[in-house]
Amino acid sequence: MTKASSDVQSIIIKVGHGSIQAGMELAQLRVLHLHL
Repeated sequence: MTKASSDVQSIIIKVGHGSIQAGMELAQLRVLHLHL
């Protein structure tokens, strides 16, 4: 039970980090399009 909850927690952290990275990449793409 505790191992499963820790696995879920690590997955949530990975997904959260991934969404933050994706958001930053999208922001960079928008800036590039504005300059073009």
